[in-house]
Amino acid sequence: MPIDDRRVTLKDIAEKTGFTVNTVSQALRGSPKLREETKAAIRAAAKELGYVHNALAGSLRSGSSRTIAIIVGDTSNLRFSIQLHAFELAFRTLGYQVIVMNTDETAQYELDAVKNAVRSSVDGVLLCPCQKSRAAIDLLESCRTPYVLFGRCYDDLPAVIWDDERGRAAARAGRLPTYSDAQRAGLHLLRPRARERLPPRA
Repeated sequence: MPIDDRRVTLKDIAEKTGFTVNTVSQALRGSPKLREETKAAIRAAAKELGYVHNALAGSLRSGSSRTIAIIVGDTSNLRFSIQLHAFELAFRTLGYQVIVMNTDETAQYELDAVKNAVRSSVDGVLLCPCQKSRAAIDLLESCRTPYVLFGRCYDDLPAVIWDDERGRAAARAGRLPTYSDAQRAGLHLLRPRARERLPPRA
């Protein structure tokens, strides 16, 4: 059981196990430098105390939040729902979690969503722009936050656009959709030039 209502810290685990905070930290990260018995004892104590990893603190140390923001106009739209599912699956395979934000196709909500994403220190943003204002894109640019536009585009900006004709043909043939396009967009967002290492679509 947790020691009280406050968040359990590495120091709490260290005090319970008799190890240093540094050793506790290494054990919870699975460091190969420690004996398996040591790691097991520390993990058991962490579980007993109700320890939950502080992702924010970890991101401050590593410089990566392992989080991607996906911003769309209407999450109830079936088209967006299919795309979001594909993106979430693709990013999960890459070890990232996803935050989804809805803009209701309004420029102000879109800008607010981007502000929230930047404040949350996400590693990147996938944005389906409402195309009513470029303020959100300008903010991403000024904050140097990696982003990829998808679904819709501006004439002077690259974007990932779904191939509707191929999709309809696949549906008529009874083939289930894959997440290859979403994976390509994700790799492009996370690792520039990664698309060049991907095999061409069949």
